[in-house]
Amino acid sequence: MYAKIENDRWRLTRTSVDEVRYRALCEDKEVVHRKRVYKSAGTLPIDAEEVPQAMQEEYSYTSEELEYLERRIFGPARTERKERERLAQEHECDPGWRLADALRLLSDAVAVCREYQVGCDAEKIKKIRAELSILPEVDSVGATSDTSARVTKLMSGAVSEIELAATIVREAGLPNSPNGLRSAIGKQWQELSKAQAILLPLLQKGGYVRKNSSKT
Repeated sequence: MYAKIENDRWRLTRTSVDEVRYRALCEDKEVVHRKRVYKSAGTLPIDAEEVPQAMQEEYSYTSEELEYLERRIFGPARTERKERERLAQEHECDPGWRLADALRLLSDAVAVCREYQVGCDAEKIKKIRAELSILPEVDSVGATSDTSARVTKLMSGAVSEIELAATIVREAGLPNSPNGLRSAIGKQWQELSKAQAILLPLLQKGGYVRKNSSKT
């Protein structure tokens, strides 16, 4: 099977090889003639993400054909849809383009006032100033502060969890591990050590931790 786009739809085609055997009288031997046969296997919307049940019942796609359609059509279609949804969500949550439109309209209003020597409605200007006064600003300092708060919260949670684990071990105790470092706890401790090794130089670079020590 193969699929190609025709008229904004996926056209599916099955291929097979038919053999025709006959005996050549001049040479008195059997001759095999092979011919490739093409047969329609339906069409799908350009953004299809699965085979409709009716088409499956009509064409009885094999598992190999379904795997091909997943790689060729359905998987990429889902990826593109998710990307469109992500971009749409980012656009919906982004005040930047709204501010750009507002700034453009304000610039037009200023140009009109200057050209035609007219004024603007005082109440509307008052409302605009009121909205601007409560509009939150985001700059590099604000972004850093937000990041710092998030990192602090994450690290605080990690410290609390480790302290809780220490309390449980101290009070309830742990049996000796027959697997040593290969045990679940041993492996988890190694992962914690690796995570600390990754975070430490980043904190040192920002001046949060001394470079000659793991202490702040």
